[in-house]
Parts: sequence; C-alpha cells; structure tokens
Amino acid sequence: MLHGHLLARGIRTRLIRDNVEIARLGEDDHYDFNFQAIRLLKKEITVLPGDTLITECVYNSTGRTKITYGGLSTRQEMCMNFIAYYPRVDLTQCGSQLQYKIPPKYSSLSTQAWGYFLQLKGAHGFRKAFEQIAHNSPVKSSCQGLRRNYPSHAKTFPVPKIAKSLVKDKKTCLDNGNLVG
Repeated sequence: MLHGHLLARGIRTRLIRDNVEIARLGEDDHYDFNFQAIRLLKKEITVLPGDTLITECVYNSTGRTKITYGGLSTRQEMCMNFIAYYPRVDLTQCGSQLQYKIPPKYSSLSTQAWGYFLQLKGAHGFRKAFEQIAHNSPVKSSCQGLRRNYPSHAKTFPVPKIAKSLVKDKKTCLDNGNLVG
C-alpha cells in the first residue's frame, strides 16, 4: 500500500537489480490521501538478495507558507510503501532513511536553521541543492525480527546509480468519447 500524507501527489516503488530498474511494485501518479487502497500486483515478482527497492514521492506544497517536515502527523509528510511478501520470514519490519551528507559549511545548522536557510535560498535553488545532497547521501536500512533466528540489524549503503529505468506505459483514456493519449 503506497502511503504519503496531505502533500503527496505521486508515489512509486521501483525494483532495481544490477543498476537496472526491472519492475514497479506500485505506482500512483494521482495519489490522494483520502483514497488509499491496497493494490495487488498483476503478476508475482521475485525480489532477490542484492536487489534494491526505492520508494519515491512527489509533493505539492505550494499552498503552504511554512516548511513541512517529515513525521507521523498528517500535517507532516512521509513516503512509504507497505509490502506483503511470502514465504514467511521471521521479520517484523524494515525501513530506510537517507543519511544526509550536509556540506561542511552548513554542518552546524540545526533542523530549524536549515528550514530558515531554505526559505532564504528560495524554493528552486534549494530544491536543486537538496537533490544533490539526497542523491549523494548513503541510505541506512534497518530490519527487526521477533525471533533469535532473525536478529535486528542495520546497514548503510550508497544510493544506487540507476543505469536504465523502465519506460512508463502510455495510458489512454476517453474524453467525450474520443480516445486521448
């Protein structure tokens, strides 16, 4: 189940194997917080050791005048996909988070100061700077298990460089009875 909060407009989860995107495990280009649903895959997909799952979100915060932080509150944001799998493994949950590499000249800024800095730099300039930081920061992944045969662990990985992405199917629809697309 793809999940974001009020600003989320699009969410997708990509399966990457050997730096090539081989499948989408969910995609919604018109995400609506008020219409969340579990979606079944059209065909079964095997995830192998060494594969990477990447969930990406698109947000629209143009209606807000203050910075939106990530968090559990509906007024904050998150980007998730709840994925069911089999066969059963004694695993309760896995999650990941970027470990931002803040440029040294800004490393002493608190979260609130970063927010102020963002407002001063401007939305477009900050977006480009943030994308650079995000694409070059490692990802910390952690998993928890209930039993001793699946102990909790955490590892840090570089963000995978995707050499080839899937081409999105062109969707068509009817507009007043005429095929559009």
